[in-house]
Order: sequence, then C-alpha cells, then structure tokens
Amino acid sequence: MLVCQCRGVTDRQIRRLVRDGAHSTREIVRATGVGRDCGGCRSNVKKVVELAIEQVAQREFQTTVIHSHSQPDPDPDTDQRRYGHDLR
Repeated sequence: MLVCQCRGVTDRQIRRLVRDGAHSTREIVRATGVGRDCGGCRSNVKKVVELAIEQVAQREFQTTVIHSHSQPDPDPDTDQRRYGHDLR
C-alpha cells in the first residue's frame, strides 16, 4: 500500500526499514523523506511504523522463547558448574 504519495513510499518499504533496525518514525522520515512534503501521510506513517515495531518485537520474543526451549544443554555437568550442585 502506498503510504506517502509525494515520495512514493510503501508500507512494505517502511516495514523493511524497521526489520533492518529503524526504531522510530523519525528514523523512517530521515531514511525516506515521508511526511516532509505535504504532510498528509504523517498519521499513516506513524501507524505503520508502530505496527511494524510491534511485529518485530513479537517475532524477536517468539524466536527467543522457541530458541531457549528447543536447545537442550548438551553437557549434563553444566548445572553443577553453573550452580555448584547437580539440579537433577
């Protein structure tokens, strides 16, 4: 979907920038120039950025949870070294 007609910026481009590390609307504006011409897209840009940031955070959380539960400790003595005793 075209978010900024003046600059020809789409929601897909904004989401990609957020996935690549942009953390705010200000960073998106600097990278793309959205909202600097007529300003009519500012509220839509803000919504797209906020949603994209939320989606990235959810993905990162899910990846962390899945990764932490799917990687068993290959060394059974790790608990003893880490905690000073065997937790089994």
